[in-house]
Amino acid sequence: MVKKLFKSFARWLPLGLTIFVLCFFSFVAAQQNLRQGANDPQIELSQNVADSIMSGNKPSLPVSKVDISKSLSLYVIIYNEKKQVVYSTPQINGLDVRPPEGVLDSAKTKGSNRVTWQPAPKVRQAIVVQYFNKGKIVGYVVVGRSLKEVESRIDNLTKIFFTTLGFALVGSYLIKFILINLHL
Repeated sequence: MVKKLFKSFARWLPLGLTIFVLCFFSFVAAQQNLRQGANDPQIELSQNVADSIMSGNKPSLPVSKVDISKSLSLYVIIYNEKKQVVYSTPQINGLDVRPPEGVLDSAKTKGSNRVTWQPAPKVRQAIVVQYFNKGKIVGYVVVGRSLKEVESRIDNLTKIFFTTLGFALVGSYLIKFILINLHL
C-alpha cells in the first residue's frame, strides 16, 4: 500500500505543483488588485488638491481632524516647499502625525509616491503623496486613509486561497491515486 501511495504521489507531484503555482499567482494578483485599489480615492483627491493650489484656487479640504487609529475617513496634509506643514487633519489620540520625510523626497523625485504607512501599532494607512511645482508654487499633498477594510478583505481572500488550494491538491491527488490503481 505504501508503494502505491508513493507511486501515486510521484506521478501526481507535477500536477500538484502546477495547481499550487496557478493558485498562488491568482492569489497574488487578487491581493495586489485589492491593495492597489485602496489608493484610488487618495490619488484623485491628492491630484485635485495639487491642481487647485497650482491654479491659485483654494482647494476643497476636510475641515475636521481625523483620528486615524479609529476612522476610515480620508485625511490631508499639505506641505510647503520647505516641507513645513501648512494644513493637516490626521491625528492619533489627539496628537498630529506625519509620515516619514523620505516619502516626500521620493515624491519629489518621481512626481508622486504611494506607500503603506504604519504610524502606530495596528494602524496601517494607504497614503499617496503628490508633489507639485508651478513656478513659485511648490509643495506636497499627502492624502491617506485606513487599510483596515482592505486588509480584512485580504484576510478573507487568504482563507479562501488556502481552502481552495487544499481541496484542489487533495482532490487531484485522490483522483490520480484512483486512476493509477484502476490502471486507467
